[in-house]
Amino acid sequence: MITRELGKAKYDGMLYTPTLADFENCSSSTLMCFALEVNVLFVEIQSRENYQFERLPRILKVLTNKLQDKMEPCPDCEFYREETPATFLGTLQTVLQRMNAEKSCAPVTPGQQSKLSPLL
Repeated sequence: MITRELGKAKYDGMLYTPTLADFENCSSSTLMCFALEVNVLFVEIQSRENYQFERLPRILKVLTNKLQDKMEPCPDCEFYREETPATFLGTLQTVLQRMNAEKSCAPVTPGQQSKLSPLL
């Protein structure tokens, strides 16, 4: 859904994109970075009025509070490589899938899980 809106908006900006390896060491910080950059993306493609899109940053922030970083200090978001929005969203999806596979956070209800995938 977000990818479809992105195509309509012709957004060509870059977003700070942590990697899966970054997530392994700095889970909470990495997810917070994704949440902040998702907000940037939504502002840029002017999709803030769409309620469905507003759920993703909130979900990411809730998940952030359930994770702990393994190393200190973790890099600030601005230290991650800048990538295209498509790469950013693909990496975010990979991280969320890893979290789901490893059950990294408290149980997510079936309704919450099904709401995440269509957003990306």
